[in-house]
Formats: sequence, C-alpha cells, structure tokens
Amino acid sequence: MGYFDSLTTSSFKTTEDGRKLFFPWGTVGRGYIVPTEDEYQKLRRTVKIYLMASFPIIILATQFRMLVGIVVIMIDLIPYSLWAYAKSRQMTEAKEKLTLKENTSNMAREQSWIGLWLLELGAIGFVLAGIFIIIKDPKNWMIALASILFFGLAAVVFGKMITDKKRQSTSV
Repeated sequence: MGYFDSLTTSSFKTTEDGRKLFFPWGTVGRGYIVPTEDEYQKLRRTVKIYLMASFPIIILATQFRMLVGIVVIMIDLIPYSLWAYAKSRQMTEAKEKLTLKENTSNMAREQSWIGLWLLELGAIGFVLAGIFIIIKDPKNWMIALASILFFGLAAVVFGKMITDKKRQSTSV
C-alpha cells in the first residue's frame, strides 16, 4: 500500500465483530457505522481522492504568507466538511472511538517499510534544517521553531509507526 492508502486508513476502523466504522475527522471526532461493504469501498475511494487532490493544494498554500496559506487550506476543507457531514447524517453513530494508538498502528500496517523510513528521515531532515536556520539566520527563528516542533512531532509519530510495524511483522 502507499502513502495515500495509509492516510485514508486513518479515517476507518474495523471492529472485532467485523463492522466497518468511518471517522471523518480521525481520532478527534465521532465514528459512524458503514452499512455495507460497497459503501465502505466508496467511502475509502472518496477520502483517498480528496486527500490526493488536497495534497498539492496544501503544498502550494505553504508557499504564500501564513494568513493566505491558512485561508487556502480552510477553503480546501469546505468540500470535504460538507461531504462528511452529509455522509455521516446517513449513518448510525458508533459507540466506539478511534484511539491515536489504533490510528498509528493501522497507518503503519498500510505503509511500506521504505515509505515509513523515508518519512522518518524527511522529518529528521526538516528538524535539522530548522536548527540550521536558527544558527545561520536567527531573525527567522519563528519559521525555524515551527519546523523543529512540527517535524519533531512527526519524527516521533513516524518512529512509533516503525516500532508498531516491526511488532506487527514479528507477531505474524
């Protein structure tokens, strides 16, 4: 599986009894029972397409001033928000929650070893770039600090996913 399959997985959970649940906002929102396998596949496909279409928009938005970037990202979220709201109204709310541990474990399972290591190394690279900016250009300390904090957290999450994937592969 690839990067976008892994991201898509963060919106879904399969319960022990085999029910499929949809979490439009991942770990921070409610889950909904997906009524059929066909509907589950349609939801996954739509979420994946949205993520793939949004990725270049979000990358482009980071090239503008912060306020413009935030506005572009907020506008990008409108279609998904409306779609997720409409879909969730058609489903029954689930009692189960999607924990961060389940989410990272599921994403790790979907991601390749190479993909996880590239994400980890990339995150570490951006942390080092932030440190380099602080040393070479201290007046841009806010950008540097944002890079260090965001990508430092990402490095921790990717490291956890690598650990989860290793545990999954040894328990099989």
